[in-house]
Amino acid sequence: MISNHARLPLLVPLVVLGTFVGGILAFWLGEFHILIAITGLSVVCGLTWWRNEPPAVAFALAHQWVYIAVGDIYSIYNPDFAKIRFVENTSQAVTVAVVGLVAIALGVCLIRVLTMRQTQKQPRESYNHRRLFLVVICLYSYDWLDLLTGATISFGAANILNNLFIIRSTFLLLLCYDVFQKGKNLKFGYIAILFVIIPTFTASGTKFKEIVFLVIVAAFWTWRPWVNSRKQIARSRRILIGSASLALILFIFGSFWEGGLKGSWRSLKKSEFELSEESRGTLSNLGRFGNQFMNETLDFRFEDGNIALIKRVDTINQFQLVLNRVPQVIPHQNGDILNQTFAHITKPRFLFPNKENLGSDSEFAEKYAGLTVASNTSVGIGYMAEFYVDFGIIGVVLGSFSLGLVIGGSWWVIQKFAPTHMFGTVFYLVGIMTYFNTFESNFTKLFGGFIVFCLLTIILFLIDGGRLKTWLCGGQRIKRSKRVRLTQ
Repeated sequence: MISNHARLPLLVPLVVLGTFVGGILAFWLGEFHILIAITGLSVVCGLTWWRNEPPAVAFALAHQWVYIAVGDIYSIYNPDFAKIRFVENTSQAVTVAVVGLVAIALGVCLIRVLTMRQTQKQPRESYNHRRLFLVVICLYSYDWLDLLTGATISFGAANILNNLFIIRSTFLLLLCYDVFQKGKNLKFGYIAILFVIIPTFTASGTKFKEIVFLVIVAAFWTWRPWVNSRKQIARSRRILIGSASLALILFIFGSFWEGGLKGSWRSLKKSEFELSEESRGTLSNLGRFGNQFMNETLDFRFEDGNIALIKRVDTINQFQLVLNRVPQVIPHQNGDILNQTFAHITKPRFLFPNKENLGSDSEFAEKYAGLTVASNTSVGIGYMAEFYVDFGIIGVVLGSFSLGLVIGGSWWVIQKFAPTHMFGTVFYLVGIMTYFNTFESNFTKLFGGFIVFCLLTIILFLIDGGRLKTWLCGGQRIKRSKRVRLTQ
């Protein structure tokens, strides 16, 4: 039986490292809240990175931290950047938001301690990589249909079908993890990643980022620095080098996208309706993207791209504006936003077809942050800001802690219905990475989308997740009752 402390082998090292780095930066920049921000990040990751499990929650919350703290830290380092922000000083908002992240991590950790009692080693599941590869290719063929032919398919029940599209990522994740873990058939993983990521380059958004994040998390799932064997040390070193390289590539491309390609490519995409039907199909999308890429490369300045990228992730400004405005101008809402959230979630649209749409996130930004938002732009204040509007600072702490309980509890519920521990884990990981990796989300959309995802996952397991699991394992059947005991 493994003690709770042993399940969190990175907690102490990360807290020590975070406090050290945070102390140096705080002293250098002359801002004490930087120490709180970086130490808080290390606590969050340490509390949610469990032994031999994917760091999904840790990665998602760390990604939120980037949107909370990076713009603030850079504005202190570069006063010129501070002048182009909505708010010059966001130290209060950064501190409150980081405390909220820690509260989420504590909620997740508490539920995991109370519900997860691992009494024996989980059996190794041997997946058939060819079959997994085939499933990934089939599920992502729709993206190539759109890329090659320009064909689109319209559906109703957008929330449900959107989650079905999200669920397909579980098979890509499972394939990547298994080939990384076993160190064989890597060609299937690399080809699948390219097959999935290429169509995303022609989209108007940055969906390629989500695929890269999944690959990084799959790699870190096999990263075990607490194991001192020569083989594991070599693997951990390769994972660090590979993930750092991917992160650097993502940063460079992100700077190029935000600082140059994004605006011109979206303008080109908006004018596609003027193109003939023939030119919208085939590989002309990739051709136009390639031409646009080369044109922007000639005029691109990396410094301008960096500032554009940091400005894009600098979403803590809205929270600071809310702190300045509530309750000085607008009083706390005493739960009105939260009540609207649960009223919306408990009324499925297929039962209540006349249910009102949520509308744009910009409505909250205009009302509670005092921003003036263009009609074709969506700006959110973030779920923590909504907690604050309802109940103040205590609302941020208790709301975030309750959200952490839900995140941790959903793992337990999904595992109760999953055919095996691994199968449940990959579905849970994709849900967390999809809905909890952004700080500026509207709480109703974030929470409602995640609940629908969990329900669809459970329904798929009940329909016959065991048969699918058996087929993916090449006919190997694993008894569910013998692997893990979950108790309260």
